[in-house]
Amino acid sequence: MRILSRISAIICSVMLAAAFYTAAPTEYTPSVEVQAASRVDLNYLMKKYPDGKYWNHVGMNGNNADGYTDKPCHHSVYGGYYHTNGTCNYFNQIQCWGFVNKLANLCYGSQRYTDWPRTTLAKLKAGDAIRFKNNSHSIFVTGVDGSIVTYGECNGNYTDCKIRWNLKITKAEIARTLTAAYSAPAELTVNFENRTVLTKTDYKFGEKVNITASTAGGSGNVRYEFSVLKPNEKNYAVVQKYSDSKYCSYKPWVRGTYKFKVSARDSSGRIAEKVFSFSVTADELVNTSSADKSSLKSGENITLSLSAKGGTSGYHYRVRIKFPGSNNYTVIKNYSANTSFVLSPAEFGNYTFKTDVKDSSGSVSTKNISFKVTTKPLKNLSSMAKQTNSGEEAVINLSASGGAGDYSYSIEMTSPGSSERITLRKSTKGKKYAYRLTETGKYTFYVTVNDSDGNAKTETLATFSE
Repeated sequence: MRILSRISAIICSVMLAAAFYTAAPTEYTPSVEVQAASRVDLNYLMKKYPDGKYWNHVGMNGNNADGYTDKPCHHSVYGGYYHTNGTCNYFNQIQCWGFVNKLANLCYGSQRYTDWPRTTLAKLKAGDAIRFKNNSHSIFVTGVDGSIVTYGECNGNYTDCKIRWNLKITKAEIARTLTAAYSAPAELTVNFENRTVLTKTDYKFGEKVNITASTAGGSGNVRYEFSVLKPNEKNYAVVQKYSDSKYCSYKPWVRGTYKFKVSARDSSGRIAEKVFSFSVTADELVNTSSADKSSLKSGENITLSLSAKGGTSGYHYRVRIKFPGSNNYTVIKNYSANTSFVLSPAEFGNYTFKTDVKDSSGSVSTKNISFKVTTKPLKNLSSMAKQTNSGEEAVINLSASGGAGDYSYSIEMTSPGSSERITLRKSTKGKKYAYRLTETGKYTFYVTVNDSDGNAKTETLATFSE
């Protein structure tokens, strides 16, 4: 009998110890009458016990079930993870189980969630409680979206009583280690609020309106849609259709007052909207730059007048050019406040200016201006026929290309030992010019060709007389 008594005592001690350290829930008769509806909503719970804080009384004199701290607790220093004499908060139990009990009390007046009848995962709703992970963890259901369960908890890592919200898990994962699911008296009230904020209401033309949607509550996955009502229009236009993205960027192009609507929709179909008004204080930035001609001859000037209107004052201009035969633009004037640019293109063919104006808000407007050069550059092709000796003639072949045609030539010369230029011909349209050499030494001829537009090119030719 003594041996049997000792064995019974040991078994009882082990069972008590197991109950003490695993904090497994037990069924019992409710001590208070539960309410038929949720007294508070999810937003209240999340505000009362913020995500990332700790449900403990570290640094306090005693239990603080209605509060939290910024510091984790250390269960093991009190002889075990479930020791009630530690710094974990307590509400008819400690840690995860006690936290869910406290939530059940706030929502329905229950002292323990195990007062509630058991339910199945198929019938799970917001407000229900779950005991799983082989009878080692309790969670509070805050939303059900098909197979996905959203929940809040305390001490999910079994070490520090950290509070977490909006965690997600599949029903299949729960089922693998499920102890029991408990049905709350009514579905948890989950107020759905649109808390989006527009940080400014006055925008310059072309400035982006950036919005980050924000909501609280709701059930399951929340999706967002963004719409705009433009000045002098009656209907909203969708900027970004319903999606998981809570970010939207919109660039207004008309001066006036806008309305921007942010619509949030949860998985149950509830929609929470927020409407903002903002104004655009400037007209569209328009590049009004122009050129003084669209066709010119080689060597002529083309002048760009750089100008703009709208946008915000403080314009700066850049000029790029695409030369004949090229596919790329070359910067020939970088951003500056100078409003005029002059170019003397020589190459025959089609050109394009790309002018950019940037206002003080950073908006840019671009305008292309095309023109063509109708003649090729004037080239002097004159040459000496041969080397000559004293008493012979120096013959110059007069030739040119490009320009405006109808060439005429003027010829000057310096004789041996002299730097003074002597004019031999002021104008000739012949193809050759001959000059008899009378001295020994170097003769230098300066041949200038003129076209009908007044363009001129000079070629220097030299010959030696022996």
